[in-house]
Amino acid sequence: MKKFKCRECGYIHLGDEAPKICPVCGFDSDIFYEMEEGSVAGEIEYFEMIESLNDTDLKHLRKSFDRTCELAAVSLAMSRQAQFENETDSERIFKDISSELLNHASYYAMMLGEFLEFNTESSRGELKRKLNSELKKTEDFLENMAEYDEEYEKKITKIKDSLLKNISLL
Repeated sequence: MKKFKCRECGYIHLGDEAPKICPVCGFDSDIFYEMEEGSVAGEIEYFEMIESLNDTDLKHLRKSFDRTCELAAVSLAMSRQAQFENETDSERIFKDISSELLNHASYYAMMLGEFLEFNTESSRGELKRKLNSELKKTEDFLENMAEYDEEYEKKITKIKDSLLKNISLL
């Protein structure tokens, strides 16, 4: 199977020939070029969202995404615990598991299509919007941290600062 990429929006089409019209940006097939096998872009695992899911399958896919993200976070937390305990091998194993689980979650995100926009620039804007929303929630949470231990407040402040940094990168 061949891969064709739209020069306008970056959409990648799998098939024997380029589509007559890009389903993302609407340009005709002249805008597509065939990607070479073995090229870096040709090796990227990319696929479109599943559009014909029934409600049950969609719910299952969303739950798979949520569970996989949760397991990745727990695995990373376990890695930090192992690091604290000077368990170097366990730290590496848990970190690798977390990375692999996040990779799986990215597949679910692509299949769902709910978290991604049609192109990188649109997705960047949407991610920035969602990060700003998370920043607001974190700031609200931080305001209520006064009754807790100062150490927890420092951790949440670190998270807030990291969100600010990530937003500035976008």
